[in-house]
Amino acid sequence: MSSGTLKEKLSALFLMAAALGFGAIWSMHFVGMMAMEAFHPDGTRVAIRYHIVKTMLSAIYCFVCVFAGLWISCYDRFFISENSAEQLYTDVLQREWSLKTMKRSKNQMKCIAIFKDLQHLFVGGCITAVGVCLMHYEGMRAMEFKMKMELDTAIVVVSAVIAVTAACAAFWIIFRLLVWYRNETLRLGTLPPVISRRRLERAPPANHTSLFIR
Repeated sequence: MSSGTLKEKLSALFLMAAALGFGAIWSMHFVGMMAMEAFHPDGTRVAIRYHIVKTMLSAIYCFVCVFAGLWISCYDRFFISENSAEQLYTDVLQREWSLKTMKRSKNQMKCIAIFKDLQHLFVGGCITAVGVCLMHYEGMRAMEFKMKMELDTAIVVVSAVIAVTAACAAFWIIFRLLVWYRNETLRLGTLPPVISRRRLERAPPANHTSLFIR
């Protein structure tokens, strides 16, 4: 990767992480927290303040983890491929499918395009979820008021599971589903016109991973 390309990629990821981490996740969290009102038993309102250092730490946690999650997810095999359709048919050739089988197995081919090798998206989603959880609970620790606050462990675990599920689903949509949807060849499960059907029929089996172009 050239320095220019790397610089452009870092700039794009920085803006994405800022928009998602600061603009969507962190700001939503604290606006929502500001909506909370607590009262003493006598009905008087509890004064709530926010520790500035802990509040800023929560923002940094969120941004850094979202940036790292996006960076890792960018290496998804279909997203990073210059030609996603060719990547799909490379996978198909590895399965030793004949042309006739490919024509009968469009749904299976779509499943390959959408669900094969999701490890980068899963890891990226998990790292982002860690950032969301750190941001949320550090933000709660930043609250200063004259009341005792306790957390239910089971609910904390459930919130972490929700964060992982949502983050992984979001990255799967961004880096895999949208790539699949915008590519007509992948979406319809048809043979790319650049691939020779005659040569594909004669493609060597097993570990031969190259595509046969006219």
